[in-house]
Amino acid sequence: MLSTIYGAVAARRRRQYDERPGARKQLERPVVSIGALAAGGRGKTPVAAYVAQLLRDAGERPAILSRGYRRRTRADGVVVVRAAAQVLASVDVAGDEPRMLAQQVLNTSVLVSEDRYLAGRLAEASLGVTVHILDDGFQHLPLARSVDLVLVDPDDPDRKTLPFGPLRERPETARVADALIVDKPDDETAAAAAARLGVRTWFRLTRSTGSAELVGAGRGIPPEHVLAPGDRVVAAAGIADPERFATMARDAGYEVTETVAFPDHHRFTRRDLKKLAERARSTGAEYVLTTEKDAARLEPMAPFPVTIATLPLTVSVEPAHRFRDWLLARVAAAGDGNARTATADDDTAGSAGPVAAANRGRRVLVRHRVEYALVQAFRGMVRIVPRRASLAVGSVLGALFHRLHASRREVGADNLRAVFPEMTEAERRAILRATFRQIGRHVIDFLNFDAMSRERMMPLVDMEGTEHVERAQAEGRGVMYFAGHYGSWELQIMVHALNYKPITMLARRLDNLLLERLIEKIRTRVGTRVLPRQGAMRGLLRAMRNGGSVGMMIDQHISDRSAIRLDFLGRPASTTTAIVSLALRFDAPIIPVFALPQADGRYRMVYEPPIEPPDDDDPDPVRTCTRRCAERLEARIRSEPHLWLWMHRRWR
Repeated sequence: MLSTIYGAVAARRRRQYDERPGARKQLERPVVSIGALAAGGRGKTPVAAYVAQLLRDAGERPAILSRGYRRRTRADGVVVVRAAAQVLASVDVAGDEPRMLAQQVLNTSVLVSEDRYLAGRLAEASLGVTVHILDDGFQHLPLARSVDLVLVDPDDPDRKTLPFGPLRERPETARVADALIVDKPDDETAAAAAARLGVRTWFRLTRSTGSAELVGAGRGIPPEHVLAPGDRVVAAAGIADPERFATMARDAGYEVTETVAFPDHHRFTRRDLKKLAERARSTGAEYVLTTEKDAARLEPMAPFPVTIATLPLTVSVEPAHRFRDWLLARVAAAGDGNARTATADDDTAGSAGPVAAANRGRRVLVRHRVEYALVQAFRGMVRIVPRRASLAVGSVLGALFHRLHASRREVGADNLRAVFPEMTEAERRAILRATFRQIGRHVIDFLNFDAMSRERMMPLVDMEGTEHVERAQAEGRGVMYFAGHYGSWELQIMVHALNYKPITMLARRLDNLLLERLIEKIRTRVGTRVLPRQGAMRGLLRAMRNGGSVGMMIDQHISDRSAIRLDFLGRPASTTTAIVSLALRFDAPIIPVFALPQADGRYRMVYEPPIEPPDDDDPDPVRTCTRRCAERLEARIRSEPHLWLWMHRRWR
């Protein structure tokens, strides 16, 4: 009963933050949160160090933000434990884990504060950091984050919340994570755990030990001395799971004569050191072996009455190359503008990037909250009902939308009447009804695919024309992709990112900020970068200069200076030239891509041949190439008209 109550309270707390856009504070730079479902030692801090090193080696200037749990001296404000090149704070002021991080991770800032937003602002203003790492951050809800990484054990789905279990939140809370890091070395177990928790993206945590290192000079032992596997040791640890450390020492080849356990974050005394020396003598051990976290608390007490050494723990997130590419893509996307974490009411949003600036002052209405709650309900539904049944629900929802939304129905009817005057009214009405039903299925399958792993998703998709993508990427230049609101356009974004380099795409701002954030979360979970149209050119140019890929919808009404008037489906329409202008500037191919739903519930993902570039002597190459792009989309629409979004106002 108490565990049930605890889980309900934790869920309510998270829900309150989700429903209040202004409740989370937003830092200017991206925030990568490292957390866990369970309390205690899950490897959060070693993974934070691993991520910091990865980002540092990629050219970032990271800062690790910690609360400094169980530090002896609590200073007001922010404690700078390490300012990139120099360790500044003692273990009493910093806490054992921040002090350990400061010693381990070079050229990385480490800051401690109960208010991690305040620590982050200081790091940005004074230390020049470009990305933040939130150590033990999954439950730190007051601070918005760009990436949520959650460490789990395969048994977590079956465990209870506190106080009768180890979990801080219900297992299903893991679904909000961008990726899981499963503490198991084999793919099969990790994949099964991620599937049970409903998270598509997962990686594996592997642990290994390095060579033992002395803490201080020891008792007359030269500092360069390093004990060797086979030596007899007492394993001493003040961590969440001391026996795990003893097992790690045995696996490294040491003969553990006894395990001496202390409480997590234990403050060692001279009496403790005397006890360890006695246990070593009585068991015939020459050394005491401890953890790096314990060493941070022991080191100020040197010299010791017994030789004490640490056994360094090294972690890796595997597959390492895939994790690196995924994480760097997410951080880069957040750096270009993180719509997921932008808040409408946060007065600091102006410094948070282009999307945050665009969202400043946006209001969340009661209608928006109702719409968001309905979508979240359907998002939960697709995880518990068969996909075929959920698609049937989507078709019914589309039919209801057709019946109830008279204004959209009228827009669709007018558009069809103008484009297909040769059809009968009955034929046009049938196309429009089919369009609404298709949109309903598209929305539901978008949520379905969000809950799928790559292994479940890809068998549902038949890939065609992939040779065009592979040939374009082999040339080493950027690649431009375009599509329209045709077929299942959201799914093609996911599928492409899982098979090739994730793209940088432009997105139109939605009226409902809550739904905008949810869609942003789903899109970016596979590494896609999403930029708002306002001020997007800088991010697009950066992507192309780096040999990346850019994707755009070309069938939206555009009113900025880059638009030109072209015939589209026989009627003049304001059309973007951005994709063509970038392609011509960088000599990049332009590839049309479409995800076409099939009658059996599968999809054809079609990459068409690249658009033929204009002639060198063409007087208006931008118009020529833009017209060719529009003609490709128009041909698709005329072949299967029910797959296009007729109810949007394309012609104005």
